[in-house]
Amino acid sequence: MSRAYQIRVATSITHHSRVDEGIEAKLELLDILGGNRNAELLAEELERRGWEVDQGVGRKEVDGVLIEVETTTGTVRLKVGSEDEVELTTEVSGRSYTETNQEMKERLTEEAEAILKARAESHDQTVRVELAEKLERALAEAHKELEQITNAVTRAALKERAAQMGEILDVAENVESGELTIRVKV
Repeated sequence: MSRAYQIRVATSITHHSRVDEGIEAKLELLDILGGNRNAELLAEELERRGWEVDQGVGRKEVDGVLIEVETTTGTVRLKVGSEDEVELTTEVSGRSYTETNQEMKERLTEEAEAILKARAESHDQTVRVELAEKLERALAEAHKELEQITNAVTRAALKERAAQMGEILDVAENVESGELTIRVKV
């Protein structure tokens, strides 16, 4: 009569996870005054609203999400990252008819490693989904401010362009609707 042996293999790993997510978009800025002047107006408006502007890039952090605006191109980037370590452990077992079945131990070790790899990938995917949701919330919050910034830069550029064309007689402006009327004497 054969005797069956229960073979158990326990494995654990420390999984170091670094996940970065980002979104890129572009501001719809009209090139009314030419690239450099539009970039200057955009930088001025960003600074006026509390953004840090350095070397042509406006930066602001909102709820752990970094928002960057390139003043020369109008490119907007939202970036968020996460770094952590998790301890993952698993135990697998099998039956063998020999007490020291090396082949069985190797198969169980491979199985345990595959389980841990799948758990690590699942952890990373969960973090990616959380970061993507965080980015979406930050984009929704930033969208209104970026739209206001775009409108303010466009208004300033139109006023400056009108002054270049002649004497400004009247400016009627409704910030809420975005309506701007400039009467110019040429």
